[in-house]
Amino acid sequence: MEESTSVCHVVALPYPGRGHVNAVMNVCKQLASRKQQEILITFVVTEEWRGLIGSEPIPENLRFATLPNVIPSEHGRAGDFAGFLEAVATKLEAPFEQLLDRLEPPVTTIIADSFVVWAVGFGNRKNIEVALLWAMSASVFSMHYHFELLLAKGHFPVHLSENGHEIVDYIPGISSTRLADFPSVFRLQGPRGRQVLNTALEAAYGASKAQYLLFTSAYELESQTIDALKAIFTIPVYTFGPSVPYFQLENNSASASDHKVPKPKYFQWLDSQPKQSVLYISMGSFLSVSNAQLDEIVAGVQNSGVRYLWVARGDASRFRDGCGNIGFVVPWCDQLRVLCHPSIGGFWTHCGWNSTMEASFAGVPVLATPIFWDQFPNKKKIVEDWKIGYSVKNELEPEILVTRGEIAELVKRFMDLESSEGKAMRKRAKELQEACRSAIAKGGSSDKNLDAFIENISQRTEAVVSIEIGMPACSALSNSSLVSMNQNSAMRPHCVKNYEFKCDCLLCPCKMELPSETPILDRSKKNYDRGNGFVSTYANCEGKVLQIANNLSIDSSIMKGNIVKQTERCTHGYGCCDNLAILHICVVQKKEGEEKYLFLMREMMLVGLSHEEAEYLMGDQMGLAFGEKIRSHCLHSAYVWIVR
Repeated sequence: MEESTSVCHVVALPYPGRGHVNAVMNVCKQLASRKQQEILITFVVTEEWRGLIGSEPIPENLRFATLPNVIPSEHGRAGDFAGFLEAVATKLEAPFEQLLDRLEPPVTTIIADSFVVWAVGFGNRKNIEVALLWAMSASVFSMHYHFELLLAKGHFPVHLSENGHEIVDYIPGISSTRLADFPSVFRLQGPRGRQVLNTALEAAYGASKAQYLLFTSAYELESQTIDALKAIFTIPVYTFGPSVPYFQLENNSASASDHKVPKPKYFQWLDSQPKQSVLYISMGSFLSVSNAQLDEIVAGVQNSGVRYLWVARGDASRFRDGCGNIGFVVPWCDQLRVLCHPSIGGFWTHCGWNSTMEASFAGVPVLATPIFWDQFPNKKKIVEDWKIGYSVKNELEPEILVTRGEIAELVKRFMDLESSEGKAMRKRAKELQEACRSAIAKGGSSDKNLDAFIENISQRTEAVVSIEIGMPACSALSNSSLVSMNQNSAMRPHCVKNYEFKCDCLLCPCKMELPSETPILDRSKKNYDRGNGFVSTYANCEGKVLQIANNLSIDSSIMKGNIVKQTERCTHGYGCCDNLAILHICVVQKKEGEEKYLFLMREMMLVGLSHEEAEYLMGDQMGLAFGEKIRSHCLHSAYVWIVR
């Protein structure tokens, strides 16, 4: 076993987008603030993003490392979003590997944004643990991860005018939700839209191959969803949130009290406003509403007579004209510090997850204008679940403008501190604030999770379970020969993804005395004994499978695609349940000039697919993603070749 080293070296790899970089950075600062002498964090970004981050203060044990600018610029990301996703998926891995090989001390763990879709496979290949970080809400993760349920129920694709009003009540951990309030990527059409959706699904499905699943959310914000995900996954699921830069607030307050450091003008303006009188408006940095709708919003806010602080990037002339003494327009501000200012009475936002958590942390009610992706379910959470805000627009009719008159009335109603409705909404916002601050307080859920995660990744020795092989035909092995299972100590016993056989004898895997906690191996052994022709191997052992095939004199040309996935899906358990479904995909045998799928349609339907859906999956590139999803959803999985 490898001895422990004094420093746990974590490499953080965010997806190169503002919301993702901020989320991963906030988590890294949370981690770096603990056991500073025992943990080192290397934050990896492109050279462009290193410049965009600037010189913000970071802990001494957090450092930057850069990758060359091999992907399109951040400034053009919205123009070809699908192309940007593709570039991240195909161009960053090689320079990242070169960087990792140079880093010292040796890397213990990679914290990777889930949308860097190659990161988990990379870590497994390098034998480095990967903690997959989902930078959106846990609810949105569950919606992506259980996408096949939408397919099975006929709720995909989503067309707002046709089925947007329909209610979905079968996603684990998610309250009843209109299809219109699901992520907008489920509505995208055409090849590019399908490409974006594929990447989104791959980002979620990758969690089944990681060693940890991390959320920037707080358990108190999404307890039902987190509990459901913990019941599904065999890896540790941690919430660290709300992962917002709350740890900088004290430093900012100290700097503000230093008379040598003048306050920004916008902050001086806030100081001069009455308590809870200012509406803070910021609609994100990626996409925006249409110009026509923005004109109505500007006019409506100004006509409402409500004080406002507006973050407007680019040409801000339309925002400044007519604002008079009641408005203040800036290109940027310290958002969390602004939201925590006593003069702020509300937040008009696009409902990005970082902004949603900052509003919750500050205890500020929300006016919601979602634009893209997860912002729609976030809006639903704000308005319907938490009941701390209003929706500006009807998502079922996105083409209809909300008029300036409607906006003015909504803003006045929203900022009315004396109405019973407004008081109840602000009371709930303060209760949410208390829950957020309780989570990060000493002994809170996020505080405990941070400590548990650091303890896990700091353990440089893994529990090794030894299994004796009892097989007389295996002359290469003595009775004392062992097969090792490198089992992460944090994993539950059912996880078998890290079995690695050190024996070249074909039959050894099938003749093992199998421990009772590995029913998938037991199943494989029984299939072999029955003469069904199943040769079992395990995750990341493609070379071993090819060797087995060669030793059996099997022509590899009859095999196509990836190693076949054999999946056992426990609904009530095999060994722990009564129902079992096995799915075979991507196996092709060439016979008489025809490619013939070797799978049982009946078995595909056991996992909830109709005959038509099964045919669709087998004939479309998305089939790979769906098959991966169905496999990764299971409690137990192994890799097999079907030999017939």
